[in-house]
Amino acid sequence: MRDKEILEARLSETTVNHSVWALINKFDQPATAVVTRSNANEVVEVAQDVVQDLMKCLDVDFCGMEKDSSEDPYFDPTGTVAHKTIERSLSLLNEAIVLDPTLKENLNLDLLERISEIPSEKIQSLVSDLVPERSDEVAKVQSSLAKNTEGKSRTQLLLNMSKDKKLDRSEMVNLLQKTFSESDAYTVINVLESLPKFNLNEDELARTTVYLCRFKVDGYEHNWKAVKKNVEKVFADFSKICNE
Repeated sequence: MRDKEILEARLSETTVNHSVWALINKFDQPATAVVTRSNANEVVEVAQDVVQDLMKCLDVDFCGMEKDSSEDPYFDPTGTVAHKTIERSLSLLNEAIVLDPTLKENLNLDLLERISEIPSEKIQSLVSDLVPERSDEVAKVQSSLAKNTEGKSRTQLLLNMSKDKKLDRSEMVNLLQKTFSESDAYTVINVLESLPKFNLNEDELARTTVYLCRFKVDGYEHNWKAVKKNVEKVFADFSKICNE
């Protein structure tokens, strides 16, 4: 049985027979080519139904795609066809909302919160793009993303937070401090490459970048050079902060 048919066995008959399901499976075409103003509303509805059904079966048996054996070296538990289909569905969701921002009101925030826990940079970035505005319910999704994101998805989350005028700026600064003090070098450097876009003032730069001094130790020379290079583009006093 082909992968598509395996997934269809986990979806409702209504979803499988819907034209949007066919669009989701046109992986060779970008979301911009298949989502239009005329079908945007249906895309938001059906794409969320697809994601919800796949989320239900992912924890059970990866939606019928578990590895052949415990020795199977090719099985990626975070990159199954179900994961790729969720990613594709979210891409279509994002495009639909770009075309009609009012459709954001139809998003299932509880579902987005659950999706944000999937350990996938791409999926987490797509979720982050879907919920840039602030409200009590959206805060739950942002909080879940903050706990689970790393790498590019952490950068995207922070950038979205920096653009949110309704957000208390201290929340973004606190998350930057947490990122610089706890995250791995890959995530930190990824965030630093976008540091100019955060428009931090001198005080905010001092309070966040001080946590990067931890990379100035033996064995981290390469990472330290990358950290310094990126920070000093916007903060000339960084060397003083780390007593260099």
